[in-house]
Amino acid sequence: MKCENCGAELKPGNVYCSVCGTAVQLVPDYNLLDEDLLGDIIQEEARGSSTGAAPEVDYKKRVRRKKGLAVGITAAVLITVFFVTFYAHQKVQSFRMGSYDYQYGKAEEFFKAGDNNSAAAYYLRALSLRAKDPAASKRLASIYLEQEEEEEAIRLLEELADSGGADEESLKMLIDIYDGNADYDKIVLLSEKVNGEEMPLLFGDYLVQMPEFGVQPGTYGEELTVTMQAGAECEVLYTTDGENPEVFGTAYRDSILLDEEGTTVFFAVARNRKGICSKVAKAAYTIRFEIPDMPSVSPSGGTYYEAQQITVAVPDGCTAYYTWDGSDPGRQSAKYAGAIEMPPGNQVLSVVAVDETGRRSGVYRVNYVYLP
Repeated sequence: MKCENCGAELKPGNVYCSVCGTAVQLVPDYNLLDEDLLGDIIQEEARGSSTGAAPEVDYKKRVRRKKGLAVGITAAVLITVFFVTFYAHQKVQSFRMGSYDYQYGKAEEFFKAGDNNSAAAYYLRALSLRAKDPAASKRLASIYLEQEEEEEAIRLLEELADSGGADEESLKMLIDIYDGNADYDKIVLLSEKVNGEEMPLLFGDYLVQMPEFGVQPGTYGEELTVTMQAGAECEVLYTTDGENPEVFGTAYRDSILLDEEGTTVFFAVARNRKGICSKVAKAAYTIRFEIPDMPSVSPSGGTYYEAQQITVAVPDGCTAYYTWDGSDPGRQSAKYAGAIEMPPGNQVLSVVAVDETGRRSGVYRVNYVYLP
């Protein structure tokens, strides 16, 4: 290195030119260690100048010491960075391994590899992180079924259905289990929990529509014929005594005639080929025959001096009966078949109309006095 002022060769370690005394301008690559060492050299030179004695500095020893310190610091920093990075990596790994996605992913790996025991363990962990998850529940249920742990499979699938998270596949799995056990009531209950477009396809064979009555329930004033019908491949069972038709019902074969006054209550169910019954349909019919109108008589009551022909206007669907002795007429009395000749004397004609069901009208009475 040369002096910038006079060009003389500078001796290593000098900070002033030995020829012209100009301060050496040191412009090395910036280095914290070199800067620290240079500061020490300048301080030593300054102390030597003040005392007039040339400083004796063991520069090589200083450099080694400084470099050793730098290496130690660097090593400490690197070790710290290593441990911080390692800890962060472990935390990330721990977080990732504790996630649902990781547990489900591992379960899928084992499931596809045919290791159902390991897969089940991971599916259980996944469900502990995301309860009633459809994907994990279905996979685990299928493993339970393969391992003949049907009750566990049913529990999983029922919990999924109760939570509203069941899809078509999981519902089909549960229906198949119930069907295999002939537990049709549970299929019907399951259908009541589920709504959606898949209902007709999934539950079509298990949901039986109630039978229909051919006549509207109500009160009628005449005889009534009741009919019942059910869906295809279904039969109708019914009772009229209040008993459960599913248990005590009579099979409906033909129309039923109600020809007596009173109320008849039908309880009926439809039953399909699987033996699954519909809900109970109920219909009440009351028969209350109308009282016939009273007959009318001509001529009207009074005193007559000439012979008279008495006629009776009989209501439609009725037959008239009459007496002359003041008693109430009935079917045992004389039947009106045409005009009646008025008998002499003071007489009371009593007439009643009786319909086909035996219902009687009020008694019409008229007093005739015939004086020939």
